[in-house]
Amino acid sequence: MSVEYHIVISEKRDLEETRALTIALLNRLYTVLHEDWDYSAGCLSDEWRRFYIHPQGTFLEPFPAVEGVPQEDESNNWANRGALLQAYRALCDHLDCHPSEW
Repeated sequence: MSVEYHIVISEKRDLEETRALTIALLNRLYTVLHEDWDYSAGCLSDEWRRFYIHPQGTFLEPFPAVEGVPQEDESNNWANRGALLQAYRALCDHLDCHPSEW
């Protein structure tokens, strides 16, 4: 097998994986921000947000890895949010692109 052929096959597999991971992320975004919006909005309300996002956290990093912040199950009582975060992180890992490190 020539080197060029191997590179083309690798690039095609990489593109297919990138596409699959992107579709998974878009599907999860659609679920959380559209299909499940009433539930998502309730979880993000002032009354409930503290149960899902630590005061030092954000939506994408709800329980930041800092001293004193307990690491909670991101899917607990909001499975679609956990699936969204997992899809987001999988695509970031695949692309070796981590916005928190920019």
